[in-house]
Amino acid sequence: MYGFSEVEAAIAVLHDVPAERRSAFSHRLKHLQRLGFPKGINTGRGKAATYLPEHVFQMAVAVELLQFGFTPDPAARTVTANLDYLALGVVQHDLNRGRERIICGFRAEGLFDRSSQETAIISRLECEPTSRTIAPLGEWFNETEEVNRVALFSLSSLIAKLDKSLPSEPGRFEEQLKAWAVTIIDKKGIPNRSGYRGPDGD
Repeated sequence: MYGFSEVEAAIAVLHDVPAERRSAFSHRLKHLQRLGFPKGINTGRGKAATYLPEHVFQMAVAVELLQFGFTPDPAARTVTANLDYLALGVVQHDLNRGRERIICGFRAEGLFDRSSQETAIISRLECEPTSRTIAPLGEWFNETEEVNRVALFSLSSLIAKLDKSLPSEPGRFEEQLKAWAVTIIDKKGIPNRSGYRGPDGD
């Protein structure tokens, strides 16, 4: 488990946040935390938050969305709604390590700044190896003429940099994150698009 200060420091490294902006950056993360995100962190009156690897990962992905122009609530809702796709991305990262990176993309309407939770758009995140990233992009652009742009970020870089920045043994964060991702895939019966065969090889 990690404390808030350890999580904040690791994500700050991920985004090269300069020292003079760390206070404002910390407030952005606390805003997400006040929204009850990620689900499962232990918070309460007089109780400090503790983060498991999957919580750190979800927070880092939410910050990626903030960097693209999302406001905190839609960013948190988008990550929560896409945990299954993100879990697939984590497993694909492990399967493709050393060969190709996993890229996540979403349609641009998620960038619009909506005024309330009710009208916020929840983007669908697609995570694929670099060699297959072009396929979902083509599908999005072919669906409707209204899609003008999509946004991409490297899930593999995010995971690798967190593993290096968090105060744990090298590889430990990635190992625990993969275990969480496999659990999500098994519980939800997600369609097999990653090459993952399940604990019994099926």
